[in-house]
Amino acid sequence: MSSGLLRFDDIDSDRRSEITSNGESISDAWKNQDLFLRETYFRYRPIELPWFWLQIGKQCFIVGNSLVLDHYEWGLKLKGDWDFLYDFPLKLNFDLVAIQRESPFFHLQLTGTFSKAHEVNAFGAYFIDRSNSFSEILRSSASQSLVSRILEQFIDLETLTDTSRLSWIGLSGKHQFSKVDVEWTTAMELGDVTLHVTPTRDFHFNTRGFLFDTNVTIFLEKQFSLMPFLHFSSGEDRPSQEVRDGTVESFISLFPLIDRTNIFFGSGPDQDISSRSISFSGVDARGVLTPGISVFWQPSQFYLKGTIATLWAPSGETGKKHYGWEANLDFVFRFNRYLDFIAEGNFFVPGSFFDNSASLASSFIIGVDIKI
Repeated sequence: MSSGLLRFDDIDSDRRSEITSNGESISDAWKNQDLFLRETYFRYRPIELPWFWLQIGKQCFIVGNSLVLDHYEWGLKLKGDWDFLYDFPLKLNFDLVAIQRESPFFHLQLTGTFSKAHEVNAFGAYFIDRSNSFSEILRSSASQSLVSRILEQFIDLETLTDTSRLSWIGLSGKHQFSKVDVEWTTAMELGDVTLHVTPTRDFHFNTRGFLFDTNVTIFLEKQFSLMPFLHFSSGEDRPSQEVRDGTVESFISLFPLIDRTNIFFGSGPDQDISSRSISFSGVDARGVLTPGISVFWQPSQFYLKGTIATLWAPSGETGKKHYGWEANLDFVFRFNRYLDFIAEGNFFVPGSFFDNSASLASSFIIGVDIKI
């Protein structure tokens, strides 16, 4: 489960010895993670051009405050900082990424830092799918996704390939006041998808989605803070004929990290090993609306975070819009700069959306994080 796409299916017990912690087979993880090597890159920053630098290799790319993309991929980053040249608080970032080493992804972000306390970003991104990612989503979620079930009436998902192009535009900001920090992100996604059903038959539709995410951190004491938050991403709720002839309105992200709740969104201390992929938003592509609050206690050597949130399907059926409640407790103890002990406990109580078909979901994780 990840990226706002909740699943209650279990991994076959016969396969558990053959898979990694994010559900991939060992062979796929070996191939996709380049021998499990997460980062390897070269950075060039000429002395005579201190405002410019280039970084190329496998590295983490983040778009839209991680809500569109947060993933380790091969690619290059170009950064220009006009503050070095003209004392003007403007930065330009350009990323060229090979998603899964096949599909080009372009990202441009303009950052205005008008003071140490206020920052605003404008970003745009464009993705050309060359690995049939959209077809894989539809196949893997055919029993669950509204969009998949609609399309299955007209096409054979098993033999499906696709040509798809997705784009995102958005704004984000960070603002610091005396004892309050505010962060926000808003984005719109537009896409053009052609499903190749047979060599002579194509099926075409557009995608359009909206996202808004914000949190307000209130510092009550030096080590103690509260963070109310709100996350919204649009969903699809229209009849099949309208989808067939028009636009799917569920927000689509590539490899997002939505750090709101641990079970529904697949975040938490183990977020680096949680499975994330391109997906529609919410269960059944219905979108998600999540108000909640997190409490932080951060003494010098450990970190404790508790979260409670309620999750809704903004495009769900009448009387069946409530995904449920979720509560999380995250703990990190820092032995030294190289070694952390991590633990988390999570509970998800299903709501009316699931028609009593789902029971209480829970997870408990302990581990160590070794930094080299």
